[in-house]
Amino acid sequence: MQERDLHGTVADKSLLALASHEAGHLLMLWLLDRYAIACGIADGCGITKSLDEPGEKETPHQRILYAMSGMVLAGEFELLSELRKHASDMGYFEPMSDSHYVVGALPHIDGEPAVVLSQFTDVILRLGNRFRKAHNQAVRLLRERGVIAFDTIHGMFCQWDEDYGLVARPKSDLVCRAVARTFRWRMPRGRFVGWDFKPLPEGVVAPARMGLAELAERVKGQVNGGKSGDKIAIQS
Repeated sequence: MQERDLHGTVADKSLLALASHEAGHLLMLWLLDRYAIACGIADGCGITKSLDEPGEKETPHQRILYAMSGMVLAGEFELLSELRKHASDMGYFEPMSDSHYVVGALPHIDGEPAVVLSQFTDVILRLGNRFRKAHNQAVRLLRERGVIAFDTIHGMFCQWDEDYGLVARPKSDLVCRAVARTFRWRMPRGRFVGWDFKPLPEGVVAPARMGLAELAERVKGQVNGGKSGDKIAIQS
Protein backbone atom coordinates (compact mmCIF):
# COMPACT_ATOMS: atom_id res chain seq x y z
CA MET A 1 0.00 0.00 0.00
CA GLN A 2 1.32 3.44 -0.94
CA GLU A 3 2.35 5.64 1.97
CA ARG A 4 0.30 8.76 2.57
CA ASP A 5 1.94 12.00 1.48
CA LEU A 6 3.16 14.07 4.42
CA HIS A 7 1.40 17.29 3.44
CA GLY A 8 2.53 20.27 5.48
CA THR A 9 6.06 18.95 5.93
CA VAL A 10 9.34 19.30 4.04
CA ALA A 11 11.82 16.44 3.75
CA ASP A 12 15.59 16.90 3.72
CA LYS A 13 15.69 20.37 5.18
CA SER A 14 19.07 22.03 5.40
CA LEU A 15 20.61 22.76 8.79
CA LEU A 16 19.99 26.48 8.26
CA ALA A 17 16.34 25.92 7.32
CA LEU A 18 15.76 23.72 10.36
CA ALA A 19 17.41 26.22 12.67
CA SER A 20 15.53 29.18 11.17
CA HIS A 21 12.22 27.33 11.47
CA GLU A 22 12.60 26.36 15.13
CA ALA A 23 14.12 29.75 16.00
CA GLY A 24 10.98 31.29 14.49
CA HIS A 25 8.80 29.27 16.85
CA LEU A 26 11.05 30.20 19.77
CA LEU A 27 10.91 33.91 18.96
CA MET A 28 7.12 33.73 18.71
CA LEU A 29 6.81 31.98 22.08
CA TRP A 30 8.68 34.93 23.59
CA LEU A 31 6.41 37.40 21.80
CA LEU A 32 3.34 35.48 22.97
CA ASP A 33 4.69 35.73 26.54
CA ARG A 34 5.00 31.98 26.93
CA TYR A 35 7.84 30.02 28.54
CA ALA A 36 9.84 27.70 26.30
CA ILE A 37 11.40 24.61 27.89
CA ALA A 38 13.27 23.16 24.90
CA CYS A 39 14.26 23.92 21.33
CA GLY A 40 16.31 21.60 19.20
CA ILE A 41 17.06 20.12 15.79
CA ALA A 42 18.36 16.68 14.84
CA ASP A 43 18.16 14.15 12.01
CA GLY A 44 16.29 16.46 9.66
CA CYS A 45 13.58 17.52 12.08
CA GLY A 46 13.11 19.94 14.95
CA ILE A 47 10.97 20.62 18.00
CA THR A 48 10.14 23.59 20.18
CA LYS A 49 8.24 22.94 23.39
CA SER A 50 6.49 25.37 25.69
CA LEU A 51 5.78 25.13 29.40
CA ASP A 52 2.36 23.72 30.15
CA GLU A 53 0.32 26.35 32.00
CA PRO A 54 -2.75 24.83 33.74
CA GLY A 55 -5.96 26.35 32.44
CA GLU A 56 -4.15 28.48 29.87
CA LYS A 57 -6.08 29.38 26.74
CA GLU A 58 -4.87 30.76 23.45
CA THR A 59 -6.78 32.82 20.93
CA PRO A 60 -6.99 31.76 17.27
CA HIS A 61 -4.63 34.65 16.48
CA GLN A 62 -2.03 33.31 18.90
CA ARG A 63 -2.39 29.79 17.50
CA ILE A 64 -1.86 30.94 13.93
CA LEU A 65 1.04 33.24 14.77
CA TYR A 66 2.86 30.44 16.56
CA ALA A 67 2.12 27.74 13.99
CA MET A 68 3.08 29.92 11.00
CA SER A 69 6.12 31.59 12.54
CA GLY A 70 8.52 28.76 11.72
CA MET A 71 7.68 28.43 8.04
CA VAL A 72 7.44 32.20 7.49
CA LEU A 73 10.73 33.13 9.15
CA ALA A 74 12.50 30.19 7.52
CA GLY A 75 11.22 31.32 4.10
CA GLU A 76 9.49 28.00 3.39
CA PHE A 77 7.49 29.30 0.44
CA GLU A 78 6.36 25.87 -0.78
CA LEU A 79 4.71 25.17 2.58
CA LEU A 80 3.06 28.59 2.60
CA SER A 81 1.78 28.12 -0.96
CA GLU A 82 0.41 24.67 -0.11
CA LEU A 83 -1.25 26.10 2.99
CA ARG A 84 -3.01 28.83 1.00
CA LYS A 85 -4.22 26.33 -1.62
CA HIS A 86 -5.70 23.95 0.99
CA ALA A 87 -6.65 26.45 3.69
CA SER A 88 -10.18 25.04 3.97
CA ASP A 89 -9.18 21.35 4.08
CA MET A 90 -7.85 20.44 7.52
CA GLY A 91 -7.74 16.75 6.59
CA TYR A 92 -5.23 17.44 3.82
CA PHE A 93 -2.37 18.05 6.25
CA GLU A 94 -0.49 15.74 8.56
CA PRO A 95 -2.10 15.97 12.04
CA MET A 96 1.19 17.01 13.68
CA SER A 97 2.14 19.60 11.05
CA ASP A 98 2.06 23.34 11.66
CA SER A 99 -0.28 23.72 8.69
CA HIS A 100 -2.83 21.41 10.32
CA TYR A 101 -3.05 23.68 13.37
CA VAL A 102 -3.28 26.81 11.25
CA VAL A 103 -6.20 25.43 9.22
CA GLY A 104 -7.94 24.39 12.43
CA ALA A 105 -7.82 27.96 13.76
CA LEU A 106 -8.79 29.77 10.55
CA PRO A 107 -12.58 29.30 10.88
CA HIS A 108 -12.45 31.41 14.06
CA ILE A 109 -11.27 34.45 12.11
CA ASP A 110 -13.41 36.43 9.69
CA GLY A 111 -12.20 36.75 6.11
CA GLU A 112 -11.30 34.70 3.05
CA PRO A 113 -8.77 32.08 4.26
CA ALA A 114 -6.04 32.77 1.67
CA VAL A 115 -6.24 36.51 2.37
CA VAL A 116 -6.13 35.97 6.14
CA LEU A 117 -3.05 33.77 5.72
CA SER A 118 -1.34 36.46 3.67
CA GLN A 119 -2.12 38.99 6.38
CA PHE A 120 -0.66 36.78 9.10
CA THR A 121 2.41 36.23 6.94
CA ASP A 122 2.86 40.01 6.79
CA VAL A 123 2.49 40.32 10.57
CA ILE A 124 5.12 37.63 11.21
CA LEU A 125 7.53 39.11 8.67
CA ARG A 126 7.23 42.53 10.30
CA LEU A 127 7.78 41.10 13.77
CA GLY A 128 10.66 38.99 12.47
CA ASN A 129 12.27 42.04 10.91
CA ARG A 130 11.83 44.10 14.08
CA PHE A 131 13.33 41.34 16.23
CA ARG A 132 15.81 40.02 13.67
CA LYS A 133 18.75 40.15 16.08
CA ALA A 134 16.94 37.89 18.55
CA HIS A 135 15.93 35.44 15.82
CA ASN A 136 19.48 35.34 14.46
CA GLN A 137 20.83 34.63 17.94
CA ALA A 138 18.55 31.60 18.29
CA VAL A 139 19.44 30.39 14.78
CA ARG A 140 23.15 30.62 15.56
CA LEU A 141 22.82 28.64 18.81
CA LEU A 142 20.79 25.91 17.11
CA ARG A 143 23.31 25.56 14.31
CA GLU A 144 26.22 25.42 16.77
CA ARG A 145 24.70 23.24 19.50
CA GLY A 146 21.70 21.52 17.95
CA VAL A 147 19.70 22.23 21.11
CA ILE A 148 18.99 25.18 23.40
CA ALA A 149 18.31 24.13 26.99
CA PHE A 150 15.53 25.75 29.03
CA ASP A 151 17.94 27.70 31.26
CA THR A 152 19.66 29.22 28.23
CA ILE A 153 16.27 30.07 26.73
CA HIS A 154 15.21 31.70 30.00
CA GLY A 155 18.33 33.86 29.93
CA MET A 156 17.75 34.78 26.28
CA PHE A 157 14.14 35.75 26.92
CA CYS A 158 15.17 37.96 29.86
CA GLN A 159 17.88 39.51 27.69
CA TRP A 160 15.43 40.17 24.86
CA ASP A 161 13.01 41.83 27.30
CA GLU A 162 15.79 44.24 28.27
CA ASP A 163 17.21 44.76 24.78
CA TYR A 164 13.84 45.63 23.25
CA GLY A 165 12.38 47.60 26.15
CA LEU A 166 9.64 45.08 26.91
CA VAL A 167 10.18 44.53 30.62
CA ALA A 168 7.08 46.58 31.53
CA ARG A 169 5.09 46.67 28.28
CA PRO A 170 2.76 43.65 27.93
CA LYS A 171 3.66 41.75 24.79
CA SER A 172 -0.05 41.40 24.05
CA ASP A 173 -0.04 45.15 23.37
CA LEU A 174 2.87 44.86 20.93
CA VAL A 175 1.63 41.79 19.07
CA CYS A 176 -2.08 42.66 18.95
CA ARG A 177 -1.35 46.13 17.65
CA ALA A 178 0.82 44.59 14.92
CA VAL A 179 -2.08 42.30 13.96
CA ALA A 180 -4.60 45.15 14.08
CA ARG A 181 -2.40 47.34 11.88
CA THR A 182 -2.23 44.67 9.19
CA PHE A 183 -5.96 43.85 9.40
CA ARG A 184 -6.78 47.59 9.56
CA TRP A 185 -8.68 47.36 12.80
CA ARG A 186 -9.18 50.42 14.98
CA MET A 187 -7.45 50.11 18.34
CA PRO A 188 -7.79 52.16 21.55
CA ARG A 189 -5.05 54.65 22.32
CA GLY A 190 -3.40 55.46 25.62
CA ARG A 191 -3.98 52.00 27.16
CA PHE A 192 -2.26 48.66 26.79
CA VAL A 193 -4.40 45.97 25.14
CA GLY A 194 -4.68 42.30 26.03
CA TRP A 195 -4.81 39.18 23.87
CA ASP A 196 -8.52 39.77 23.30
CA PHE A 197 -7.65 43.14 21.69
CA LYS A 198 -9.47 44.95 24.51
CA PRO A 199 -7.90 47.59 26.82
CA LEU A 200 -6.24 46.26 29.95
CA PRO A 201 -7.00 47.94 33.29
CA GLU A 202 -5.26 51.28 33.66
CA GLY A 203 -1.77 50.99 35.14
CA VAL A 204 -1.28 47.32 34.19
CA VAL A 205 2.27 46.39 33.22
CA ALA A 206 3.84 43.12 32.13
CA PRO A 207 4.16 40.63 35.02
CA ALA A 208 7.65 39.85 36.29
CA ARG A 209 9.24 36.89 34.52
CA MET A 210 9.36 33.66 36.52
CA GLY A 211 12.73 33.02 38.15
CA LEU A 212 14.98 30.24 36.86
CA ALA A 213 14.65 28.10 40.01
CA GLU A 214 10.85 28.19 39.86
CA LEU A 215 10.90 27.50 36.13
CA ALA A 216 13.19 24.50 36.70
CA GLU A 217 10.66 23.04 39.16
CA ARG A 218 7.82 23.62 36.69
CA VAL A 219 9.82 21.98 33.90
CA LYS A 220 10.59 19.00 36.14
CA GLY A 221 6.92 18.65 36.99
CA GLN A 222 5.91 18.80 33.34
CA VAL A 223 8.47 16.19 32.31
CA ASN A 224 7.45 13.86 35.13
CA GLY A 225 3.80 14.39 34.26
CA GLY A 226 4.39 13.52 30.62
CA LYS A 227 2.75 16.69 29.32
CA SER A 228 3.88 17.95 25.94
CA GLY A 229 2.99 21.61 26.48
CA ASP A 230 2.88 22.05 22.71
CA LYS A 231 -0.85 22.37 22.21
CA ILE A 232 -3.40 24.23 24.30
CA ALA A 233 -7.06 24.88 23.70
CA ILE A 234 -8.24 27.59 21.34
CA GLN A 235 -10.21 30.37 22.97
CA SER A 236 -12.57 32.08 20.53
